Amino acid sequence: MTNTTGQFPNETYLTGLRDNPESTLAVVYDEFRRPVINAVMARGGSEADGAVFFQAAAVDAARLARAGQAPAQIPVFEWLKALSLAHYRDWLQERGQPMSLEDELPGEQIAAILPDSAALQNTRSHIFAWKRLQRLEPACRQQLLEAAQQSVEETPYPAEAEQAENQSDCTRQYLSHLQKTASAPDTMPEWALAALRDREGYAVWKRTQALENQYSAGEPAAQEPNRIWPWVIIALLVAAIGYGAYQFFSRPKTAAEVFADNFSPPASLLDRPSTRFC
Repeated sequence: MTNTTGQFPNETYLTGLRDNPESTLAVVYDEFRRPVINAVMARGGSEADGAVFFQAAAVDAARLARAGQAPAQIPVFEWLKALSLAHYRDWLQERGQPMSLEDELPGEQIAAILPDSAALQNTRSHIFAWKRLQRLEPACRQQLLEAAQQSVEETPYPAEAEQAENQSDCTRQYLSHLQKTASAPDTMPEWALAALRDREGYAVWKRTQALENQYSAGEPAAQEPNRIWPWVIIALLVAAIGYGAYQFFSRPKTAAEVFADNFSPPASLLDRPSTRFC
């Protein structure tokens, strides 16, 4: 679908992103992913760029909704579009690349509620850390997530010297996947540790990644409720008729029916009653 206004009230999307992101993100992707990708492409980005930055925007939107910082006065599509384009601009500036001449800066109302460059880069760093985490076996992922959580609740993450001595195979594997330069980091980067500690953000990102995988395999066809409703009504009618028939044939018999079935005299006794006592 390409409905840029949304089929639900704004509050419904924001409440869903806050309380039920699993289902709400599917609707958000179905309605807004394509027009946002088109907006990024119109400003010089590729289709893949549009998908990446829409995903980052969806992760940010869910985070801001959880924190009670989602803008209720701005349509959700405009907000997601502005977040996506903000990520795109920041990513270009981070790499020293020029922006398209057709790029439009957001209005003052939207610009005032957009995350700053540090927050945008933090989201993209978390997404990078989560993607690299998925390269590990499930047992290793769970071990790292639990270790990061324990470091918040109990003790700080091991210092550099101690960590070098006690590094697990899982940690070493993960650090190798985090490599951005010629050599892998020797210790857990703070941005990666923050990502591992963000369990809610990780769950949201996994949902968006599953949706991205579905779209990359072939964009799901738009649902057509008007064609579905007649079949739903027919199914309900058939069920009602079937239930009525079941109730009729399986109902308990009346006393008269039971007597008629079990105590009806033979027909011979009723024939020529005048001769029975002769």
